[in-house]
Amino acid sequence: MVALAVAGVTAVRLAASDPARPPAGRAAVTGPPGDARAVWPQAVYDLPDRTPDGHSHELVATAGAGRVVLAVHGAGRPGTKKIVRLDRYDRATGEFTTVARLPAGAAGVTLAAADRTRLAWAATERIDDDSIRVRFWTVPPAGGTPVELGRFGPVELRYSAPERLVFAGDGLVLGLSTGGVVRVPLDGGRPAVLPGSEKLRLLDWPWATTRTVPMLERPEDLRDAFDGLGEHATRGSGATPEAAPQPPPSLVNLETGATRPVSEAGLEEPFCGPTRCVGRSTERDPVCQKWGEPDRPHDVMTGSPPPADVISRCRPDLLGRLVARGLDGSGQRPLRTAGLPAGLLLDRFAVVTAPGVFADPPPDAGTGVISPTPNPTPPPLRTPEAGAPGDSPITGMPGQVVVDLVTGRPAWVPAADLSAELRPWWGWADPATPGRITVLDLSLI
Repeated sequence: MVALAVAGVTAVRLAASDPARPPAGRAAVTGPPGDARAVWPQAVYDLPDRTPDGHSHELVATAGAGRVVLAVHGAGRPGTKKIVRLDRYDRATGEFTTVARLPAGAAGVTLAAADRTRLAWAATERIDDDSIRVRFWTVPPAGGTPVELGRFGPVELRYSAPERLVFAGDGLVLGLSTGGVVRVPLDGGRPAVLPGSEKLRLLDWPWATTRTVPMLERPEDLRDAFDGLGEHATRGSGATPEAAPQPPPSLVNLETGATRPVSEAGLEEPFCGPTRCVGRSTERDPVCQKWGEPDRPHDVMTGSPPPADVISRCRPDLLGRLVARGLDGSGQRPLRTAGLPAGLLLDRFAVVTAPGVFADPPPDAGTGVISPTPNPTPPPLRTPEAGAPGDSPITGMPGQVVVDLVTGRPAWVPAADLSAELRPWWGWADPATPGRITVLDLSLI
């Protein structure tokens, strides 16, 4: 049996197992990472940080071919950013085009989906302290008056968060963090959860995973997520004391119903796509466990520093902890950077937050021992809402590393974003180019 998950959907029915093909590209990861501009010049570009009529804006979607969709802020109280319209910016022409003005009473833009001819968005609005509803809007390809497609809800904040919106055939699909894929017809009809998807979390369409964000008992943990993509709604792993047991990991194709088993043995904090996973290996040298991480070199019990031979021994252990491998666990290889796995984008790009140690640093002069220094300091770059140069507004730590698992090339991105598992783009302000916003769009690579 198969699933018809887009046109005329009735239910998601699991079909026979569909073994994943080996991941494309198994190049060894090189290091240290370079500046994203130098590594992927075709995917990095600048745009003005204000529209021609002087309004600030924020990036909400990419639309292919160097086009982005911007939520434009109107005048308001200091510190507020009320979204009044959506503009499209074209990298090739350098022009801004107003696509839609938000209707009176519209609740802003929480998520957006765009391609070369279509634009749609979802907006969340509070029903009460514990629940929200989601409203869906679209505009004609040439722009014009927004049309409301429908409403979905109520959604209880303790149970779920809307986190991903994409076009799928003749409709939209909305992914909910704790499970559930909502289909929204573009030609009318009521938004509804695809039957059979209630315990599936949407990845890259049409794939979903049985791994969902654990439910929370405290609604306040998620409330802030619904003014936009929120920190608490976007992590792919981690548990709370109230979290229900997770089912065996597998991927499900929502168009065909095919399933792919996933082996998480020996892997912590996994992020998986249709053909591969990234995460932290559980295999550790016992000496290195005693002395802690080489970028924080001390005995975890006494605080005393380790001898030089332990530092030399443990640095490769740390560099080998972040790994990429096939869904069945085969072909494992290190990412050669230390930090926390933060996502796998387009089944190709591994994202590492708060990187600590990069591969192949120079040895100390005269000793031949690699010193326990932290990662090389990148040029001072500033995210739009950061406090200090190079600091993330969310983590307080400088940037992220993105590793291309096909070519093995890593790049430094100065704007750390805990929503990185959800969208293959970044935007940040660079003091070297005042008055401009830098965009990295991985879909252009």
